[in-house]
Amino acid sequence: MRPLASAGVLLLFLTAAVLNAAPSDRELVQQLVAQADAGETPSALAQSIGERGMTAASVAAEFLDERKPRRSQLLLEAVATAGTCRRSHAELLRLYHPAAHELFHTTNGIAGQRRLAVALVWQEWPAALPEALIRAAPLPLLDWLQAQAASPTPSLDKLRQVCQPVGNWLRARNERQHTHAFHQAIAALVANPAITRDLPVRTALLRLVADASATGSLDFVLQQLRLSQPEVRADAVVALGHLLNPQSHGCGRGCGPAGLAEWNRLAAARTQAIEEFVRLAGVESDVTVQAKLAAAAEAWPEEARVGQAMVELFRRTNDAGVRRAILFSVAGTRWPQRAAIILAGFDAPADGVLGVALQAVAAHPLPDLAPRTLAMLEEFRDAQPMLIDAVGALANPKATPALLRWLERERNVAVRLKLALALEKIPGEASANALAGMLAREAEPLLGEHLCRIASRRHLPGAEATLASLAEDGTAPITVRAQAVWALGNYPEPPARNCLARLRETPEKFFPATLGPSLTEQAQVTIALTSLRAHQSGAEGEMARWFATGSPAVQLTCLLSLAELKQDDRVIEQALHTGDFAVLLGAVKAAGATNPTKYVPHLRALREAPFVAALLTSGLDTWGLPAAFSAALREGGRQ
Repeated sequence: MRPLASAGVLLLFLTAAVLNAAPSDRELVQQLVAQADAGETPSALAQSIGERGMTAASVAAEFLDERKPRRSQLLLEAVATAGTCRRSHAELLRLYHPAAHELFHTTNGIAGQRRLAVALVWQEWPAALPEALIRAAPLPLLDWLQAQAASPTPSLDKLRQVCQPVGNWLRARNERQHTHAFHQAIAALVANPAITRDLPVRTALLRLVADASATGSLDFVLQQLRLSQPEVRADAVVALGHLLNPQSHGCGRGCGPAGLAEWNRLAAARTQAIEEFVRLAGVESDVTVQAKLAAAAEAWPEEARVGQAMVELFRRTNDAGVRRAILFSVAGTRWPQRAAIILAGFDAPADGVLGVALQAVAAHPLPDLAPRTLAMLEEFRDAQPMLIDAVGALANPKATPALLRWLERERNVAVRLKLALALEKIPGEASANALAGMLAREAEPLLGEHLCRIASRRHLPGAEATLASLAEDGTAPITVRAQAVWALGNYPEPPARNCLARLRETPEKFFPATLGPSLTEQAQVTIALTSLRAHQSGAEGEMARWFATGSPAVQLTCLLSLAELKQDDRVIEQALHTGDFAVLLGAVKAAGATNPTKYVPHLRALREAPFVAALLTSGLDTWGLPAAFSAALREGGRQ
């Protein structure tokens, strides 16, 4: 009798059986072909094939047939799904998707891209073809675009089909390899009169120029601003705003020296562009184009001539939508006419104009705006959220009585939170006492948590007793207690210091093991960091021990707390050498907040290190790491 197989051997055989039972890429594609040719539309199957990657997409391309439109549409949908991986960094593809890396990043892949793009020569294109091309076969697509640009009889219908998918891909900054080549192709297309004399194609190209931030086509855009068709002028204005807006241009995300040179070239053309923009703003009568002008104006945040053009347009137009658009743009600029435009919004408040004007006040709390804004407080019996934000930003103590009056009547938690945040910004004893009273009475957990944060940032009279009570209250929500503990470090009064001493001496009494290991650890780390904030003896060593033995989450908490306290510590330099992404992010933020001058050389070298440089351009969600580097280095340059 044969011995029984062990559990490990049985598991191995079962795993092999499952793998052998799984259909291959070819079997799945053949299944899709059979169903499509039978008149079915197996979209879910096409999605599944695409999710298998570029190897499955290459198999799908073998079955493309111009005589089988339903089948070809589904196969191209699969190719488009698989092709989304092309937005990933080349090194990620090399590691995790070798077939895609070979297809997109080696000369061997050119033939494979051509097989995927076989439908380019068909008389009728499946609807999914343009999406599949931009994602999975960019080189054949570029060749086709250049051929159309050079042709006296271009395929106008197909050009219209291509523009939007290409624009979507480029606008999302998914293109890592051929951005410059696409810009060149767009410039060649707009230079062909056989293409641009067709109004729908011209409109599609203008939108493509905007989406792609194709700065080489600026002259074409400027020409369209003088055409008689308002829809063309509207699209040209949108394109102009994209081309001249540094954020839309995308330089800085790996654009390299060529991209910087292009931006510098574009800067030389700004004078002509501003003159054309101001001219059109002064004469345009079409409401749609006026609204586009207003939205595009923020591309010149420092340009006084544009600000003056918006003042005049605001006065000249009677359309509330245009006025709102102008005020939205004001919020993102530093025009010297900001106050004049906002006050004009106060004078024409109908149809939501006043609300947007108040948002602009919150963005620019200029002294000239205070009298009119504060006067509105007496006009409303009930709380007005946008007005709350505006007077909070102005930080004028004259607003306190009205805010307190609203606070007495208001029951909505979100509005009460707005009132609390506005009161926090307003100096004076009255606002501080009101916030301390709110903290003592508030039972709603979310608002209580935020009030503890306010108490952490601003010293509130008498709040130390409330914070101590919350910190030790085992029935209170843990998030409220954690914020209360951290806020204790902002209060030197005996009730706060005595509470902190009790928490530090016997943390298990107040945060027992029944809470779970994660929450008890979080509580003990918060106590240690609060002790550091309160300058307690031995707190630095305690924080260092937690950092040395704690999880990456604990280390990140330590670093972010140091950043908030603006307190340098040796653990920051240790963390800058970490291989853990979250800890690295915290280290960069802490370095920038505590001692940027000291850390600038290390930050620069770190940002240019191969691993970090690849991470920053990987397309992964990096939680703002590039911005954190930029902020820290910028702060270091100021000191």
